[in-house]
Amino acid sequence: MCRNTLSKITNKSVDLPNNKRTREVAKHRDKVIALFERDENSRKLPGNADSVKTKVGTHIQKRVLTDYLKTLSRKFISENPRIKLSLSSFCRIRPRHIILTSLITRDTCLCTKHQKMSLTRKAVKRQHIYTPSNGENMLENRTELIKGIEDNVHEDTITVVSQWKRVQTEFKGQKKSGMKIVNSDMTKKEFVVEHVTKQSSEFEEHVSSIKTQYSQMKTLKENLPENHCIDHMDFSENCACESVSSQLTGTKRVLYYIR
Repeated sequence: MCRNTLSKITNKSVDLPNNKRTREVAKHRDKVIALFERDENSRKLPGNADSVKTKVGTHIQKRVLTDYLKTLSRKFISENPRIKLSLSSFCRIRPRHIILTSLITRDTCLCTKHQKMSLTRKAVKRQHIYTPSNGENMLENRTELIKGIEDNVHEDTITVVSQWKRVQTEFKGQKKSGMKIVNSDMTKKEFVVEHVTKQSSEFEEHVSSIKTQYSQMKTLKENLPENHCIDHMDFSENCACESVSSQLTGTKRVLYYIR
């Protein structure tokens, strides 16, 4: 290109695409999506309207992540130590049908123990004490966390702690029971001994139970004998009913499996 032609061009910069990073992301896309879709990392929404239309025109059911993207990124790197993938690239791979949710909202039926632990973490953080990003990491640093509260919180300090609790409400003359965030004022002793320590122990048992359950289910699926299938049903909500629902006994179901 001659000098006269260049003088007539207003923008002389050339934008070169970052093909190297694009190829790196595309190379590991299938592995990352497989991690997102594992039952231990996300759960499928059951509703007919809980689906997303893909680029090719098909519909796929939504899945809600049960953990933070940062934690899942670390999990992916630990399972694939030879792969170098940044957190931003990992998050960019997340497809449309994999959706996020907050641990302190009630839009989806996430675990109450995880929500309570998240609210406790916020109460500790308000005392200007360092807290990890999620409840699982708080368990690893539980001793340092309790020591930090004992050293930095004065005896006469009142800590406001928010927790999900079932309360009685009255609507149009009828009493109803529902879940609501309730604030409680706690002294230093109540906050450290009766709340943080007790809740951490219960949360540790809960997390251990979840990991064991998903690990055993994964092993069962990988070693399933020929002509066998797994019917995985969740009756957690129906167990709270006063009587057995007709949906459990009188409804016909069709079960598909791959031979």
